[in-house]
Amino acid sequence: MYVNRLVLAGVAGAVAGLSTPAAASAPDSDAPPRIATPQIVTPDPRGANLAVLFPASPRKPDSPKGEYDIYWPRGGGWGPYQGGGYWMSRYMEDWRNVPRHKGDIFNILKEIPLTRGGVVRLSLNGTMRNWIDYQNNPGLKSTGYQTTVLQRTIAGARVDLGDLFTAYAEVANGLASGHNFNKIPTNQQKDATILQAFGEVHGKALKGYLGLRVGRQDFWDGPLQLATVRENPNIRQMWNGVRAFGLWKDVRVDVFHLYGTTLNDGAFNDPVNHAERLDGAVLGTHIDTGHVGKVKTTLFLDGIYYHYGLNRSWGQTSGRDDRDIYGAYLHGDIGRMALDWSAFRQTGSFAGRAVSAYAVFTKASYLLATSPLQPRIGFRADVASGGGAYGKGTLHDFNFMHGITILTTSNNYLVYTNAVFVGPQASIQPTPRLNLSTEYSHVWRMDDHDAVYNGGTSLAYAGTQNVRGSTVGDIWRAKMDLKLNRHLNWQVNFDRIFAGSVLTRAGFRNESYINSIVTFKF
Repeated sequence: MYVNRLVLAGVAGAVAGLSTPAAASAPDSDAPPRIATPQIVTPDPRGANLAVLFPASPRKPDSPKGEYDIYWPRGGGWGPYQGGGYWMSRYMEDWRNVPRHKGDIFNILKEIPLTRGGVVRLSLNGTMRNWIDYQNNPGLKSTGYQTTVLQRTIAGARVDLGDLFTAYAEVANGLASGHNFNKIPTNQQKDATILQAFGEVHGKALKGYLGLRVGRQDFWDGPLQLATVRENPNIRQMWNGVRAFGLWKDVRVDVFHLYGTTLNDGAFNDPVNHAERLDGAVLGTHIDTGHVGKVKTTLFLDGIYYHYGLNRSWGQTSGRDDRDIYGAYLHGDIGRMALDWSAFRQTGSFAGRAVSAYAVFTKASYLLATSPLQPRIGFRADVASGGGAYGKGTLHDFNFMHGITILTTSNNYLVYTNAVFVGPQASIQPTPRLNLSTEYSHVWRMDDHDAVYNGGTSLAYAGTQNVRGSTVGDIWRAKMDLKLNRHLNWQVNFDRIFAGSVLTRAGFRNESYINSIVTFKF
């Protein structure tokens, strides 16, 4: 593990030295870059015919669908855009017209022409993440400190045939070690797995832009509280199935039929999990809301339906949890105000019992000044229903599917089930590469006959269902995000959990947590 970290440090040093000082400080250009790419020695006689059959249309930076740019980088259900041409989901990266730094050696790995004229093109990507953390009371118990050392490596390849077909494949490896924990889960320690392997047909039709994707893929269409790849573990959430989408000037549609993946020890032995299923549809539109300087601001409104089912436990009962989830998601900007609001209603059944649950997530922030510091203040108020897990009637516990639990705490210690989170947030950008943020949340539970929950699957803090009262505790968080260069990023997260009366009376304690995450990507 220490060798791996030394290797990462060596790679980072090498990357930092790849560009001359002048090149490193040069701003991105709006003009199409001149990129050195490998030349194919043997001419492909089919090249001219392929160019006619699969023409490559010009595209604007980071907005690959031309007239449907409004859905890029936000609003299309493709996951977070990270700037500089990079996406969290690397298959989204189309490097043809994305400005790139001159002298960057990794340019040669993007848009490699496989036929004359570049009709068939190959782009390669890679990510290495090194993570180390420390917590003084793991599980909010006095069991001695715990440290975790994680390393994740992901390699991906995208092949494009004109603008009509894309094939994408991605493999990953995860390593884990540390102090004071029992069993390492397979989503942290994994020799090798196929994260994604799909083909997608797409193009203009029916006065819009349509696409059909089949295979193993990730899924982001919805608020982060319900639909993500679960970025914290070494091995991300993987889905298998079909996804179809359509983009028009004023509306978009996304329809999907997906199954989960069973992770096993070893390499490349992770089959489709037909017991976990996600079906649904998203219907979205957009609203122009003004400008901040010369930048147009937009709100996106999505109507969402999910049908989600899996085998799991609530309280002392295990069985099939099948839910119909209806909701609305409003996100984007109104001038200097950024909004991220969503509301969901869940019905269905669990182990023969009725399900009736709900959640409302609201976050708003305001940019105080358009100065380089970018000072921003905000407020969040999130509610997720609870109750019934330890009874025999209707189950009211909200199932947040595969939402990103680090929205509540960096170590998954409190989650969106039987909980209310309320508190202020603030951020500032001292330099263009450095962002600092902090937040404070007061947490209580909805039903004091139900437990306080933690973890990625709503695990109960044992005994909290037997303690009356509502105050769960308070959370103070601070974060530093530093972009060392276009390939290397360093993030530090600190959380302090102040256990409230419900937790302390059940035998739980305060806890401090800190992690350091270094990510290299190309």
